[in-house]
Amino acid sequence: MKRGEGIITDDYTPAEAAQLLTALEEGQRAAWASAHAVRGTAEGESRFAAANEVNGAYLDAMWETYDNGMRHPAESIEQFTARVAPEPEPEMEAGG
Repeated sequence: MKRGEGIITDDYTPAEAAQLLTALEEGQRAAWASAHAVRGTAEGESRFAAANEVNGAYLDAMWETYDNGMRHPAESIEQFTARVAPEPEPEMEAGG
């Protein structure tokens, strides 16, 4: 895949893309921690490969949201999520 192809977040709203980025960020951190926990063992190689795949998806999604204009330059995932979060619906008064 080349940068700008946009295959991960093509049909996502900005709020959906922010949710995906949050999940991928958490997943890649957990994958790397898991891989480092078994470093130097037989299982370590497969965990590093898996962590690398998750990291690749995370980076691709990060670049896509920047390239397609959803995310601003230097905007963190937290800032992006806060900016695109849907406004809460006003509460209806009881009996009215």
